[in-house]
Amino acid sequence: MSLAALPVCAQELKLEDVKLIEGDHEAVEKPNYDGNKKLCALLKVYVDDLPGLVFGSGFILYGGTDTYDGKCYRLYVSHGMYRMHIKHADYGVLPVDVKQDFGLRFQTGKTYHLFLRTVGPKPEKSTQTVVFNMIPLEGSIRVNGQIYPVNNGMLSVELDPGEHTFTAEAPDFQSREEKLSVVKDPSKPIVVPIKLKPVLRWFEFTCNAKGAQLYVDRKLQGGVGVKQLPLGRHHIRVVADSWNDYSEYRVFKPGDKLHVEMRPKLYVPITLSVKGSITGVFIDNKEIEGWVNNRSFKVKTGKHLITVTYGKLDSKEIVVNVVPDMDVVEIDVR
Repeated sequence: MSLAALPVCAQELKLEDVKLIEGDHEAVEKPNYDGNKKLCALLKVYVDDLPGLVFGSGFILYGGTDTYDGKCYRLYVSHGMYRMHIKHADYGVLPVDVKQDFGLRFQTGKTYHLFLRTVGPKPEKSTQTVVFNMIPLEGSIRVNGQIYPVNNGMLSVELDPGEHTFTAEAPDFQSREEKLSVVKDPSKPIVVPIKLKPVLRWFEFTCNAKGAQLYVDRKLQGGVGVKQLPLGRHHIRVVADSWNDYSEYRVFKPGDKLHVEMRPKLYVPITLSVKGSITGVFIDNKEIEGWVNNRSFKVKTGKHLITVTYGKLDSKEIVVNVVPDMDVVEIDVR
């Protein structure tokens, strides 16, 4: 009786494919440059749930383990590079030669997608997946002294069970430092919500419209005067009676002044107070039907001729510039 040899499944990495992605412009939109000041190529290395990859080559400028988001590593490499090695503690070393295997050299300003997969049984994890959900959506989190970028409000890292320290940071927001106790639970990740407080600065709000009210990110800040507002990009809205609403996105920087010029509405209320016995009131030679003394009515902004008739043939004319928030117009025909 003989025993057949049992197959052995080795644990290793395989490079499945390399593609130049013409529609991916991240290498240009988020550029890095090599020592010759030449624009780098960007490699996006896709492999699901495999933190801890190390990329080896003298032509790698930026990227690697600290860029991993749970699916993709980002590497910036010099123009013309085609060889490197990829190493993992559980899967060994994978030599890569894209010129030999795919007929490629990485070109300046181009973005490439590299697809990896693991072969063999997956080793039992000794770490715990920790997912940070952060507001704002862009920034960084320093975990045990190592900095990880946050993209779209999320960061996934693998941490050993035990006590850890993290610091969350983002431009124009107050940093936040906390301790985190990690207990291993293979069934689900630990989710850590983080909400940073914005940095506030004093700004002077001025406006040409009387009674203007300021809203920042839909929160009422009140009328003109000094305001404590958050730095960074925010939506502002200013409203005032008889004026068209003002709305825009604005970046608040230290030392800025917040002045808003509003435009008057096409028609605004005006009040006439006539003293004496009259027979008619006209604007631009057109009689105001249903006019009542000391009661407001709407008139188009701008200059108008107001005529008041009294007695048998007498009349009085004045020119009025109609603007928002104007005082009562008084006419005396006694």
